[in-house]
Amino acid sequence: MSKQCNKCDHLYDQGLEQCPECGHSGCIVVDSHAKVDSVEVEAEHAREGETREMSREKGASAQNVYGWNWTAFLVPVPWCLGHRLWWQAAIIPAAVLSFVLASCSGYSASTILKLEFVVSLFHIPVGLSLLFEAIGGSSLILYNNGFTIHRTILGDMLVLSWLIWGVVLGIMGNHFAWQRHCFKSVSHLRSDQDAWKVCGFVLVLLGFLLRMNAVVGLGRLFYR
Repeated sequence: MSKQCNKCDHLYDQGLEQCPECGHSGCIVVDSHAKVDSVEVEAEHAREGETREMSREKGASAQNVYGWNWTAFLVPVPWCLGHRLWWQAAIIPAAVLSFVLASCSGYSASTILKLEFVVSLFHIPVGLSLLFEAIGGSSLILYNNGFTIHRTILGDMLVLSWLIWGVVLGIMGNHFAWQRHCFKSVSHLRSDQDAWKVCGFVLVLLGFLLRMNAVVGLGRLFYR
């Protein structure tokens, strides 16, 4: 048991006649343990209220992050690696294989095929890739110094599957990035994606130029 001053509410030992803080002699006898328990209960309730409020704010923010992400669609590999989305970027080998199998180049180790490899890392799964493959024709067979390249059905399927995966990232990219807890707010996420959008379109333009260079080089090889 202890005493509580009527003037300043200070708790002090029951054996004292006056409050050590203000010197007032008026007091009431209180159960100090009950007082402490009451304070702890109030603090716990306050923490629970803050937790519920943070959960509601987080849920509302999660709903606001959804939206089409052009960068995740156009250049998914750099975007996924930049946001530490490792399993989303794990499909890189399939992307490389798709462009190698569906390549229209004639050399197995030529500069054109090396360009295809570079483009496959940075310029997927844009519809431009399917456009260029369609220009070549699905049954195109090229002969160059006795070496034959067949456009296989497997290659077409891999390109199509990579395009589908790009659409999934375009739809869910913002959500995946938000789940990494790298952003303080939705506005922070939006500003980051705006910066990535500029970078993404630069990479797409670079990939388009590389692709055009490969097509021109292929034409020179085929018609010489």
